[in-house]
Amino acid sequence: MFQEQKPAETPQIRNTQDQARAFVRFDTIHDITIDTVERQERSLASFDSALADVYTLQGYAELPRSKEEARAAGVSGWNGQAVSATSIENHDGSVHLSLQAAPYFISRAMRDATQSGVIAPEDQWEASPKLLNVSALVIAPYKGQYHLFGQVKGNALGSGQVHAALAAGGVDVKALQEEDPLRAALNTELLEEMGLEAGDLAVSPFGMMIDESSQGMVNFVALAGHARGEDIVEAYRAHVADRLSQEKDPEVRALAAMSIPAGLALQPLEGGMSLDKVRVITALDEQQEQRVVRPYTDAIASIFQQTDRCRAYIERAGF
Repeated sequence: MFQEQKPAETPQIRNTQDQARAFVRFDTIHDITIDTVERQERSLASFDSALADVYTLQGYAELPRSKEEARAAGVSGWNGQAVSATSIENHDGSVHLSLQAAPYFISRAMRDATQSGVIAPEDQWEASPKLLNVSALVIAPYKGQYHLFGQVKGNALGSGQVHAALAAGGVDVKALQEEDPLRAALNTELLEEMGLEAGDLAVSPFGMMIDESSQGMVNFVALAGHARGEDIVEAYRAHVADRLSQEKDPEVRALAAMSIPAGLALQPLEGGMSLDKVRVITALDEQQEQRVVRPYTDAIASIFQQTDRCRAYIERAGF
């Protein structure tokens, strides 16, 4: 799990929603092939020059590179290693990737660059370091309606906001040692965030890719099928209880259950786009709230707001 340190002073921020959008770039992925894997970290010169300049000016290159270095320096955050997709090619649903280790804070530099206007929206895809993320999309019946089960983010980026994936996170460089780095990373996130083992959900192959260039990321999405909402809630609450018994904070603040398709109508709210009547399910209770959403959720909502596509996903989930 990556941790962030308070950044250096950022160039003048224009905090507009358009600069933090996400989009469904590939919606019909049939298979993913990893052509090359390079474990040696990308050089700063290999990134977009404007992005590299922001990374340097913000002082990210000077941050500790490991937990041990951070502890020795007396700071809480460090600039670990993530995985960058140096090439993404889509041939009629057959996606080919080239992967290489990269500094995690290069994505933070991308957010700084897009928020400050250093990198314009039309240039974001080419400039993005495309750090690899994975997520599990879970549709399940709950209290008489089909819901999309996501999470309310904890103390990391987007704290308190709704993310439409039940589990999501970056692909750690250690996953490059695995036969299937994307699946290994998703299994880790399901276990760490929800306490779910790989076999607890019928997770399909990755079938979609979300373009989160403004955040410096791409996100490959797998659909989980044949789930029951009550089982998800029970598993989450048991996981929270287990974490607390070990005096550890849960990584996910709460579950977020969104009825589909009616419950995914976005509307403006201070701080970004929001959803109304989100079922926020904590370890103790459940209530409906209005919540600001992550850009990823914005992209997913664009699919589930379409009745025919929503129905198709419900059927793909086994219902």
